[in-house]
Amino acid sequence: MKRYVVLLMVLVTINTFAQKLMYKGETYKIENNQIFKSDVNITERLSFDQQKEIRAAFDRKVRQMKEIKPFEKVNKATKIRNENPTNEASVVNNTHQAMKAKREEQVKEVSAHIVAAEKEAEVAKEVEKEVEQVDKVAQKAEKEAQKAEEKLKKEAQKAGREAEQAEKAAQKAEKEAQKAEEKLKKEAQKAEKEAEQAEKAAQKAEKEAQKAEEKERKEAKKIQKKAEQEKKKSEKAAKKAEKELKKKEKAQSKFDKAVSKQAEVTKKYEKLKRRGKLSPVDEDKWLQKIEKLKQASVKAKRQM
Repeated sequence: MKRYVVLLMVLVTINTFAQKLMYKGETYKIENNQIFKSDVNITERLSFDQQKEIRAAFDRKVRQMKEIKPFEKVNKATKIRNENPTNEASVVNNTHQAMKAKREEQVKEVSAHIVAAEKEAEVAKEVEKEVEQVDKVAQKAEKEAQKAEEKLKKEAQKAGREAEQAEKAAQKAEKEAQKAEEKLKKEAQKAEKEAEQAEKAAQKAEKEAQKAEEKERKEAKKIQKKAEQEKKKSEKAAKKAEKELKKKEKAQSKFDKAVSKQAEVTKKYEKLKRRGKLSPVDEDKWLQKIEKLKQASVKAKRQM
């Protein structure tokens, strides 16, 4: 019974301390996944990166409190229990309730972290979908350019046939004018004028056909140029997306290496400490080294 009371009091001491945090000269408190400063909820005032840094510092503090000086807290709890032996049942009851409430808060915080991770995964999927849509738009633009080019070719061929027909009609009109001249001079003169007019109309039609053909050729070039620009734009967007993905993968690799190195050094330090092979000076050096590795992993995580 006495050992159980001591253990409960140590856990209460750790959980109570973990609620408050000194970060960059300011005192913060995390409760129900909300960040408080001077008992004021400032969660919405902070940016996402600031919230992330404070929560990460909070988690580190909790881990440190669970690892450092547990025996001092046990002695302190034992001393309190010895001074107040008659209040053991009350302390156990209060401690149990405090631990239960703290566990519920920790479950809520873990759930909030999971939701944030799922949102980041959804953003990555959206970026991938946008890249696929850009590729589809580029393919569609290329097909439309090909269709437009084929259409312009057909229209040019049609205009050429119409010009040939107009030329044949002019020749026929000229022959009829010559026959009419043999019958009557007046009718011949009149027919000659009509032939001249028909010839002018034919020339005009031919010029208009040439202008239309030139205009259609320019339009085709313009459409082709626009399609090429759209294609280059889509290729540029695809390269940019690929570059961003490589950057994220590089940051993830850097973070994984930093975490692995930190775990390796911490494990070696704890092993030497358990065997009693560390002098106070050596222990300080190891702790400084571990702290630098922690800062490096936090920096790598921030770059992600």
